[in-house]
Amino acid sequence: MCPHYILYYWSKQREEVAQKVCDKMFNFYVETLESLVPDIAERNEPIVRCLRQIIALICYIDSNEIKVEHYEFHLKTIDLVLHVLTSADNLFVRKDRRNKLFSKGLSQILLRYINAKHAGHVQFNTYRILAVLMNETDIKTLTKPRKITALFKTFFEKLIDDPYRQLRLRSTLICLKTLAQHGEIKHEMVAQDVLPLLIRCATEPKFDVVQRQKYSLGLLWTMTFNDEAATILKENQKFMAHVKLLLRSDEQDLRKVADGIMWKLDKKAQFMAKQERDQSVIQVLASSTYKYDITIKIYVVKYEISL
Repeated sequence: MCPHYILYYWSKQREEVAQKVCDKMFNFYVETLESLVPDIAERNEPIVRCLRQIIALICYIDSNEIKVEHYEFHLKTIDLVLHVLTSADNLFVRKDRRNKLFSKGLSQILLRYINAKHAGHVQFNTYRILAVLMNETDIKTLTKPRKITALFKTFFEKLIDDPYRQLRLRSTLICLKTLAQHGEIKHEMVAQDVLPLLIRCATEPKFDVVQRQKYSLGLLWTMTFNDEAATILKENQKFMAHVKLLLRSDEQDLRKVADGIMWKLDKKAQFMAKQERDQSVIQVLASSTYKYDITIKIYVVKYEISL
């Protein structure tokens, strides 16, 4: 089946069809790339277009478990894509392939693309990949938090109501959760009004509870560590009611996220208040006991003197 047809087959079954075809054809596609990519600079436009469509289709296999027979081909794909990036100057990544990417210096290669002019898609996808590759310390070194947040908001608004691009929405939520470890990005997400979009994704029935809501809730849990965001979420009655319902979910991951959110927004304050009350009681009791002990000692001394 033609990759071009699948990529532009705009229906709810598009992602499912793409996954199945890619699973069957993945090794063949990689072999095709392997034969054409080394001389990509000399290829004409139709060949380059075909390569682009094959690479786009390969991305769909990442939503499935990687089969043993595909593993070596995934490593080859990394090399081939890096070759395109470095020679032409012109992948949402699993943990077991990150070391390969790090050893190839992909982060440094990608940093060239974050300032690409008039290429919002290039910048957006660059930050998505960097979010997967970078650790928390690296994330906090990223500059231009306002620009990063604006980019993600723009594409988030396009994806949230598009029923045919829900895989992209899910991966965007995961990447944004990583980027939100940056305190300034948290601040910008509040300032640029990103929270209402996340709340929609976390509460609206049209979003699959496990595949979509879980990731938006995870991101909102991260946002509760920003005081302003925590206040906004706590005052949203619909959101709080939804999270409380999830405390009884059959899905363990959902219960864990819901409990984490409730702890930050409600239970922690109650716990701290109780701790303060208990401490006050202890201090009062200690003070009363001290006075009582002094009274007894004075009485005993007076009694002994009178004897």
